[in-house]
Amino acid sequence: MLSKESNISRVIECINKNLDGTENIYNPVGNSYTLLWQEYKETNSPMNKLNLIKRILDYYFIQFSGYKEGNLIEKIMKNGDGFVKKDNNGNVIDSSNLNIAKALINQVSAYGKFNEDIYFSGITKETVSTYEYVFKLIFNAMGQDQHYKMMMGEND
Repeated sequence: MLSKESNISRVIECINKNLDGTENIYNPVGNSYTLLWQEYKETNSPMNKLNLIKRILDYYFIQFSGYKEGNLIEKIMKNGDGFVKKDNNGNVIDSSNLNIAKALINQVSAYGKFNEDIYFSGITKETVSTYEYVFKLIFNAMGQDQHYKMMMGEND
């Protein structure tokens, strides 16, 4: 990173020191998308977490990847066995995660853009943990699990 102060330029190494003593280089330049993920990982507020989930889904799948709401839901349903729980005979016994995924995608796509005015009442940490799980399942169903892991800083 270059820094200039009092007409003196300096080169600053961008290195994080990990707790185990190892070091890794980081990029100090970010964009709004990486900032969304950073805030997603750091926030403890259930309302903020839910809004960040919707904003990330909107940015990555709708704006960046160009999916339309119907296409996205269709692909999730086709590739998303993890969204439903089935009994030993293959009968669906719980599809609540699939319903949450559909609701998230519908909210993201409302009126053709992300709707900032949506408010959720009664959101608890338990509810948000389910939404976080479904959020991860959406990336998996879309074949984007590596992207999710990269943005979350998860190593294989």
